[in-house]
Amino acid sequence: MESLVMRGRVWIYGDNLDSERMAPTHIFAHGPVEDKDLAKSAWIGIDPGFPAKVCQGDIIVAGANCGYGSSRGGYHVRALKAAGVGAIVAESLSPLFLRSCINDGLPAWSCKGITEAVDEGDEIELDLESGSVFNITRGNSIKAALLSKTNLAILIAGGLIPYVKQRIKEERQRSGEGSARGLEQA
Repeated sequence: MESLVMRGRVWIYGDNLDSERMAPTHIFAHGPVEDKDLAKSAWIGIDPGFPAKVCQGDIIVAGANCGYGSSRGGYHVRALKAAGVGAIVAESLSPLFLRSCINDGLPAWSCKGITEAVDEGDEIELDLESGSVFNITRGNSIKAALLSKTNLAILIAGGLIPYVKQRIKEERQRSGEGSARGLEQA
């Protein structure tokens, strides 16, 4: 992730969005799936036309209880990222879904009142550090729940695995080892 500020076009969806419908399990039930194939499955259980209409950086705005269900190894989050989704902002997020998003480097957070503050097709600007959501189309703003410093650091690194690799490298450099032995294989 290059910046803590992002812009994108809004797609609005309702409450109780089950993670199983975000990327149906039959897509990846038989083993690993390439991102290009995952992209074709993004959100199809919720909006069958979504993969064809989403553009790079678009932002999903959802109601309450977004992402409840299982994590399925984060395939649903990988599918959304592969399709070009830049972030998810919801009235409330399932804790497991939020963790999956952060771990896979997809910005996601809760923002009470977001579904009233935007219309589908609006362009919004998200500032992950301040929690500000600015509706460029309407000219109004709303505050979201702040992400923890650790979650921000994980997002900046591009996800949990890159974050851990970065931390190991930094710790080795601090401790005098100076090299990141074994990280090439990690």
